[in-house]
Amino acid sequence: MKYVIANLYGDWERYTSVLKGINFKKEDILFVLGDIVDGGNKGIEILKDMMLRENVYPVLGDHDYIAYEVLSGIWDETMEDITAPLSNDLAERCREWSERGGEGTLDGFAKLSDEDKEAVIEYLEEFALFEEIETEDIDYVLCHSAPESFMTDDDLGNYSARDILSGNVDYERDYFFGRVLVSAGEEDFKNECHVVIGEGVYCLDTGEFI
Repeated sequence: MKYVIANLYGDWERYTSVLKGINFKKEDILFVLGDIVDGGNKGIEILKDMMLRENVYPVLGDHDYIAYEVLSGIWDETMEDITAPLSNDLAERCREWSERGGEGTLDGFAKLSDEDKEAVIEYLEEFALFEEIETEDIDYVLCHSAPESFMTDDDLGNYSARDILSGNVDYERDYFFGRVLVSAGEEDFKNECHVVIGEGVYCLDTGEFI
């Protein structure tokens, strides 16, 4: 069985309850449509668990993207000297990220060994911008969001991470002829299970199978 979930926001209990609720097995596949970290304080723990599962496929969300930018910057600037001050630009980026809910993720990262820090950064770097899957009935395009400038039935591979993550999904739009766009829901839904089904679009903040 193939499953899709989005917007965990560092909530370990939500993550594990979904896995338990679907009786997630090695022969199953789980796609996680971004925003795994931030908000809660267990984003790093979720990432570390996902890293160990060969049948879990992460798709980049805007919070994961910010986390990668900041954490990789911290790693680059302090790997030779942990006491080295951060550059002004990176320090400001850290402050902005903390205000957006990244404080718990940053704290969790700081507690890791150097080996685990590097592994988490490399894992975030490998996140896909989108995934395409086929089922017997419907073909799906899985993405955290959609570019504002997206032309109907265009190839998402033509867009950068910033293009994709800066957009908002229009529930009334059919993005791909003959295929369904599955995206993450709005942040307003993050404290409740929510699925919106539109014209060729599924937006979700909860586990759903396809």
